Amino acid sequence: MADAEIHAGEQEYNFRQLESLLASTSSHTLRAHDLVSDAVVAQLASIGEFAEVAHGSVDPRWVFENRAQLTRPGFPLEGYDTLANADEDMRCVTVFHSSVGQHQGYVAVLPRRRTVLLAFSGTSNSTVALRLLRYWKTRYHLAKDVPKDARVHRGFQQIYLGMKDAARAALVDAFTQLPVPEDNSAPATLILTGHSLGGVLSYFSLIDILHDVLHPVPSSPCELPWQKNPPIITLAVFGAPRPGNNAFSDHYASIVSSYRKAHPSLSLTDWSVIGHRDGVPSLPPYSTPLCAEPFYLYHGDLYAIPASERTFTRFPVERDESRPRRFEKGGHNYYNVRDMEGCLRRMRGIREDVESGCGVEEWTKRYIQRNEREEKDRQRRTLRA
Repeated sequence: MADAEIHAGEQEYNFRQLESLLASTSSHTLRAHDLVSDAVVAQLASIGEFAEVAHGSVDPRWVFENRAQLTRPGFPLEGYDTLANADEDMRCVTVFHSSVGQHQGYVAVLPRRRTVLLAFSGTSNSTVALRLLRYWKTRYHLAKDVPKDARVHRGFQQIYLGMKDAARAALVDAFTQLPVPEDNSAPATLILTGHSLGGVLSYFSLIDILHDVLHPVPSSPCELPWQKNPPIITLAVFGAPRPGNNAFSDHYASIVSSYRKAHPSLSLTDWSVIGHRDGVPSLPPYSTPLCAEPFYLYHGDLYAIPASERTFTRFPVERDESRPRRFEKGGHNYYNVRDMEGCLRRMRGIREDVESGCGVEEWTKRYIQRNEREEKDRQRRTLRA
């Protein structure tokens, strides 16, 4: 389906109006030399698959169990190459939910890579946007050594506190399921990811983990896996709002720097992607981003934003017009150059079939029939136009 048709069929809120009202425009023009390497783009697209699976309308455990079918050509997860890799031994260990709001997360293990993955669901509706505009600041109290003037969005913190214990218990369980390497000290890898609000929850979780490593509690009865053997860490978030104020952002930068100094042989990668015409990264107003050097997704191309410009969420782009354009309208649901809304809409249809008692053969048959009807309707609309 052409991008123009996808945009025309949108049903979810894409936050473009908010972007036009709240986005701050940089005077710095992004050019060809700012393009992110193909290797990093591929890594982000791979991690993004897991962020998208976290969406609260679908059970991630079921997705992992049925990934061979769901990634077939014509099915919702077509093109999700990491999930489609039959040689990749991966499984969803735990799905958990916050006691505040309808937000879920899950933990997966990729044993062959010795990788644990923690993903949080986001949200994409106008009601949430209004909540974000009501910037109730509260003291960040998830760690003792945080500056007293560090403030975060109260709602974000409450949602995280409502799932923190479950997320940490799931992580402990997942680390114990990784194979022990011949060199017992070889580090595992931890990936944290989320789209939209899921990005904020990923940051909160990362901060907790860094505090665990840097400031272990002497009286603790047991050592956490990431304290005993600190992991290689990659955080990748997409269209995330800003969690807190300047003091909180400074504290985040400080503990990231401390972790890197304490463990110079381990990498800690922080990737945050801002989409063209996505208003969510500008929310809440008067808040501060955490990522030192975010990326800007524009017409399908990914650009590196200089650290000096990281507070801006809109950029002029001098683009090579020979490159193909994708999803020119931009918005909140087109990260990693995928139609996230369309994918989730198709997944919901399958979920309804499964909940009504359909087995794999039956829901597969119904899915194909729905697609055929939709394609005929699309062709009729095209002829009328």
